[in-house]
Amino acid sequence: MTQSIKGTSFGNYEFKAVETGVDPFYGILPLKFKGGHLAADIILFAPAAFFNLREAFAFYEIDVKNNVIRYKSKKEDAWVEYRPKAEEAARAKTFYDGSGAAAAK
Repeated sequence: MTQSIKGTSFGNYEFKAVETGVDPFYGILPLKFKGGHLAADIILFAPAAFFNLREAFAFYEIDVKNNVIRYKSKKEDAWVEYRPKAEEAARAKTFYDGSGAAAAK
């Protein structure tokens, strides 16, 4: 699947991944920091830093069964594995179905 995701400085992108026969996998999408944009924003227009300092990686692979998200910038790069923290999973669960607050306690 291919999807465009806007850059952000302070926001996050919650996700819910589902697979038949496995509990849903919730988390927050890992984003990469765009240092070049920070430099340009400081020099040209500092308020722009509030909009575009982080962006999605080019490739993600979500392993619902093992609760792992893999990401990389280029097709030839090695996958980096990330396991969302319990707090991130609870936040995403709340975002999608409103039941995460009870699960986080």
